Amino acid sequence: MASSSSDDPRVTKLSAFFNKVLYGQRTLSTARDGKLFIEAMCVQADPATCAHKLLSSPSGLSALQASVRFDTSVTFLNEDAVSLLRYLQTPSLKAIGSGSVLAQLLLSMVEPPFFWKALTKSFTGGLLNSNASQAFAWLLLQLISLPGKASSPYLAVANSSNILDTILKSPDGETRILGQKIKHALPLDASELCNDAEVKPGGRHDNDNADHREISIMPTADELLSKDRPFYRTAQYIDDPKIVSSRYGMHLDNQFRLLREDMLGEIREELKILTGTKAGHHKGIIVDGGTPTSEKIQPHKRKNFLEDNRHILRQGNMACLLVDGEPAAFPTIHRDEEELVKTPATITVQLADGPALSYALSKMKTAGDVKLVQLDAAIFAYEPFLRRLQDMNDLPLRDELFYWETGKDIAGPSFQPAEVIRALESRSGTNLKDFLRLTKSVVLDESQTNSLCACLLRRVSLVQGPPGES
Repeated sequence: MASSSSDDPRVTKLSAFFNKVLYGQRTLSTARDGKLFIEAMCVQADPATCAHKLLSSPSGLSALQASVRFDTSVTFLNEDAVSLLRYLQTPSLKAIGSGSVLAQLLLSMVEPPFFWKALTKSFTGGLLNSNASQAFAWLLLQLISLPGKASSPYLAVANSSNILDTILKSPDGETRILGQKIKHALPLDASELCNDAEVKPGGRHDNDNADHREISIMPTADELLSKDRPFYRTAQYIDDPKIVSSRYGMHLDNQFRLLREDMLGEIREELKILTGTKAGHHKGIIVDGGTPTSEKIQPHKRKNFLEDNRHILRQGNMACLLVDGEPAAFPTIHRDEEELVKTPATITVQLADGPALSYALSKMKTAGDVKLVQLDAAIFAYEPFLRRLQDMNDLPLRDELFYWETGKDIAGPSFQPAEVIRALESRSGTNLKDFLRLTKSVVLDESQTNSLCACLLRRVSLVQGPPGES
């Protein structure tokens, strides 16, 4: 744990050593150096400030990485490694950047997996003491909660019945609680996501996958040509008590599919206009043998024209490659103005490697007509959220939002302003202007006071009722 005394001579020396290592004035070359660095890190009074130094300095992460590699003996794992992992468990670290800062620190320790493999092997061999076993369980929980595919190698460890069972049967209560959190955080497999469902994903087209993380955000040609109804679950199905254990995974999967279907709806409407199946005017640029600049603008004025008209082949805009009147691919536009002003103009598009690229190239070999259409659909407004839904393995307030039942208590936040709550309760029906340091008078009746205090006492609250008078 961090030392609270800045006057301790050893703390002063360790802090000086810590800073010298971070800025390359000292290098770690022995096991003793590594242990000294861990001790120096753990005496830093504020873990958040310590983390910032590690991430912003030239040698911070490499030093942390080296410190857990020099010595991977059971003695080190049961002592020094425990001190380090307990220091990193400080709640303030997890709160920074939605956990991204803590994730960077932990990944530097476990990749490449010298330390991680030694820790896992010692745990399965029963060589870790109670504190080290608890630290291992905590670290495993953080690693399986990493976004996207970064969690894959650690999910394999967590899915090992031997490891998870050992954690769940630990004589230490805190370790068993971590085991339950690990069990709860494991993503559901395809069979659980479609448990007892009459309609299931798969088979409609080449982008219809059981796991939403495997679905390409950008549509495929076959997907847009498909006439089958897309797969998603009703709210009634997700709320069914029979599938409560699968509810969280189903909710994430469903939210991804519903939001993506909103995006595809806009694209489908544009394609109907382009292919003539629906009346209307397409607003985007259609490149058919030349760009608007190459035909109408004098060569020496083309660059200025492009700079003044950023909507033309906008950077990052989604486009549709129409081959003989049918959509073949959906690339992203890379706006290279130097190439666009040439005669003839060169248009650069980006398309992820895979079946969609192979299909588009094969179609173009024998095509009689090829057009590039700049789509007007606001893909940029959807993609970051869809990507985040694919990356998510954990959700704050999951128990309160998905598993709460009537009559069940809701836990309070880690910090409760007890004095403020007592003061509010004693001032019910009086003017709170001075107490809350407001510019306007505020008088809460008994029900309003109770509602406000409940919000301060619980992690999640729902306030219902008509708005108050201003």
